[in-house]
Amino acid sequence: VGNFKRILNQKDFSFIPAPIEQIKTKSMFSATQISLTKRVSGTLYVYNKKIIFDGNNFTDSFGNPSKINSENHKYIEFHHSSITFIFWRKILHLDVGVEIITTNNTSYLFSFNSNKKRTEFLEVVKKTIDKHVTRSSRPFELLRNACNSCVQTMPPSELLAHSKITKMWQAREISNFTYLFFLNIIAGRSFNDVSQYPIYPWILSDYESDTINLYDPKVYRDLSKPIGALNEKSLERLKILLEDCQDP
Repeated sequence: VGNFKRILNQKDFSFIPAPIEQIKTKSMFSATQISLTKRVSGTLYVYNKKIIFDGNNFTDSFGNPSKINSENHKYIEFHHSSITFIFWRKILHLDVGVEIITTNNTSYLFSFNSNKKRTEFLEVVKKTIDKHVTRSSRPFELLRNACNSCVQTMPPSELLAHSKITKMWQAREISNFTYLFFLNIIAGRSFNDVSQYPIYPWILSDYESDTINLYDPKVYRDLSKPIGALNEKSLERLKILLEDCQDP
């Protein structure tokens, strides 16, 4: 669980001037780094052994100009050996994003100008990154094996099926929490996007006691009913709304 807390609690890199070094780049792409509180537009540079993001245009999560000094840059450097996996991501329902998961369990969400540019970026990265991979935790290793790469190469449903993570959960090789975590991120959810934040089932009913006994069935909600049917008054209102919406 400690590793996943790093993803939840990750902090933005410091804003520091972009490096002066001039290294021959393989490709460069206009991109926007997205987090829960801000968006930073800039350029992703792909080199033989690393990826660098140099951002210089800051806005809040709604696109309003940020108060951050425009002279500052956001500089993020990913050595290929530090990248665990790169997922496809949708940004505002457009298939134009990627999320980079690193070996220290932090994640970075980027949006490109088009699906074509996103595809070009992944193709360039895939040709270089797999030469420098290091071992990762087993669920991520299964994702890599399914794609034969550190880059996602198939739709989420196929990735889940080919990765055999569900079989790991059924065999109790991973916890419920870990399994739900991977279901969320494979499905396209991200801790960097409030509109696609990971979801977990509501299973408890006792939120008032100072301590609870997890072996007591009374602390759990009735899982045979949907959330809207747990409260009798709410259920009656829903029934009335349903009757009013039915065709005559």
